Amino acid sequence: MSGGPPGERGPGQEPGVGASLRAFSLRILVGTALATLVVVLALRWWNVGPGAPVAPPSPPGERGQSAARPPPRDAALPDSAPVTASAREVERRHAAGALSEAQKRFDRCSGGDLRRLAWIDPTHGVVKLVREREDGVTLEEWFDDDGRLREARWQGRTAAGRWSRRVTLDADGRASPEEAAGSAVPDAAPPALDRQDPTAAFFASPACPP
Repeated sequence: MSGGPPGERGPGQEPGVGASLRAFSLRILVGTALATLVVVLALRWWNVGPGAPVAPPSPPGERGQSAARPPPRDAALPDSAPVTASAREVERRHAAGALSEAQKRFDRCSGGDLRRLAWIDPTHGVVKLVREREDGVTLEEWFDDDGRLREARWQGRTAAGRWSRRVTLDADGRASPEEAAGSAVPDAAPPALDRQDPTAAFFASPACPP
């Protein structure tokens, strides 16, 4: 038998078992690393690729919580639907087509009405009157079938924002005023209510102050 340094092999000799295992293990390790890299890249592309939604980072101290945004300064005031039964009945009849409409327009004058709109019942006359004024204030008034004022609402705008006032009246004419939440303070006193005859109020002059 010919001798030689340890680790060398002569012609026709097979490599050692340890070397074969090391080579095989190296190939498995490299293949696993490549497969893992491919999966990571694929997932990253899926999450941030074209068309994928990306959530913006939360502000510090608010992780996992929705950031509260203040309402815009000029946000709409709360729901202004009528609250009394008489006013709601007027709105229902108008929606059903049971009331006719009439309007009057006036020349502009300081503090006077520019436009009036009336909802008219064929039997009871005017049951709702809307007055749009030169100063931007709108007054809505609802009347019962006997011509008594039962509810009214003013709306206007100031430099500080919108304002709204409401008043309801019982059968004896006692008024219960109400101010809308978040309402600004009007620059001037709201116009007076029409407590007498709504039909006469519709046809009256534009009420320009002297």
